[in-house]
Amino acid sequence: MVQQIRLVFEEGKLLTKNQDRVTETRFRLDPDKEPSEIDVDMGGQIGRGIYLLGGDGLRIVHGEVGRARPTQFAAPAGSGLTLLVLKREKA
Repeated sequence: MVQQIRLVFEEGKLLTKNQDRVTETRFRLDPDKEPSEIDVDMGGQIGRGIYLLGGDGLRIVHGEVGRARPTQFAAPAGSGLTLLVLKREKA
């Protein structure tokens, strides 16, 4: 089921496409931080995360809205964190 979901990052917008549904949120990147930071605006509430972009892969770790920004690329059980490992779709 997760393989059917497509995430499109484009000009500060994150489109989540799942079959015939599309949701849109805004995001902001700060690649100058270590690790690089991503903030996602979810209806006026900001979700804070970190990301690592390399080659055709993107890794994002984030927690729930209102939680502190993660500092490592791990999401241990019970931590409330989510680790996304994404691959660029080949055209």
